Amino acid sequence: MARPEVVAAGTLIVLDRDGVLNRLLDNPAEPRPDSPMRPSEVEVFPWVPAVLRALTDAGFGLAIASNQPAAAKGRRPAPSSRRRTRRFCGPPPRAAASS
Repeated sequence: MARPEVVAAGTLIVLDRDGVLNRLLDNPAEPRPDSPMRPSEVEVFPWVPAVLRALTDAGFGLAIASNQPAAAKGRRPAPSSRRRTRRFCGPPPRAAASS
């Protein structure tokens, strides 16, 4: 069966970062895996770049959200978590110039 072509102009997909785009880390002090705390710990899943490119090529807008469990648990302040997310994702895109 052929795959249908997907075109989704104007549709936004919001992706959770940790555990969806990058690997979670084992944390012996916690019952569940945790977010990477340092950029050197971030391991993006190998399929992510191709899937994100396919989604944007199909017309989807992409946004990345993160609940930042380390900040929620008080182990890292929220501004630090936001800076780490910007380093992970790169700068936000500039708005298109209106003509």
